[in-house]
Amino acid sequence: MSVLFLIIHRESGYGRGSKIWKKVKKELEKRKVSFRSFYTEYPGHAEALARQIATIQDYRLKTVIGIGGEGTINEIVNGLSSFDKIQMGFIYTGSRNKSLTNFSLSSDPKKAIKHLFQRWNAPLKGYYLGEYRVEGKSGKNYFFNRVGIGLDASILSQEKMVVKTKSDLPILGHVRFIVGLLKVLWNYEFFSISLEIDQEQPLEFDSVWFIIVSNRSTTRDGNLHVLIIKEAKRLKLLPLLLLTKVRNKTKNEFIEELSCKEITVKTDSIRLVHADGDVIGESPVIIKISESHKACIL
Repeated sequence: MSVLFLIIHRESGYGRGSKIWKKVKKELEKRKVSFRSFYTEYPGHAEALARQIATIQDYRLKTVIGIGGEGTINEIVNGLSSFDKIQMGFIYTGSRNKSLTNFSLSSDPKKAIKHLFQRWNAPLKGYYLGEYRVEGKSGKNYFFNRVGIGLDASILSQEKMVVKTKSDLPILGHVRFIVGLLKVLWNYEFFSISLEIDQEQPLEFDSVWFIIVSNRSTTRDGNLHVLIIKEAKRLKLLPLLLLTKVRNKTKNEFIEELSCKEITVKTDSIRLVHADGDVIGESPVIIKISESHKACIL
């Protein structure tokens, strides 16, 4: 096994990233694996680190493991988007619900390292990345898991404003998040959207709370999955916002589902947009499957 490179967001999950990393490090040392670790210090740092590591190491770099939340994973994916021969693995340590089940290594360090060894010399498994463009920003950007527009993005923006200190107990962070969520939810107004899907006639929806566009390139159809939450009472939104499994299993009048290769989302008023948990701008936004960029996932 060649040198393993790891990028760690120690503060993710209210300090959970640091705890998981200590266990991973101990397991790597126990197995006498050669590795180099890099810690993120500011937003966007994981992307810069991933690109720098790949550029300097060139052909010698085989695998990068990210330890952190969705934002960290998104940054690593973007940093390595031009390097299609590098394997990526992710140990999710975020504070929100785990929505990366298909892409994450186990959060149990022993299981994660065991899987890494099993997949190390296996054929590369490539997944198409999602691509997005938001109003007022040039260039292409990529996402791995999902893009959200509306209430979901506003709640994430509120969560980022929560001041975290090293002395914080995880429960305090969760309480602050719930309080912020309720404040946003109480004051938020639904909106209308126009969706241009695969260059067909626009679809119109009213009384929309939020939209989730998920990258399903790992499935046979390789499409985007569009989930529209609309017309629900505020209290009924809570399980749909917090519990991905509930949202995926719920089939009722509040949820509209679509499938496509490309979608343009226009809103009747400016709404926040997030990609993989990080707010990246405002509507409108164009989202599609990138046929020229893949991620090689362990």
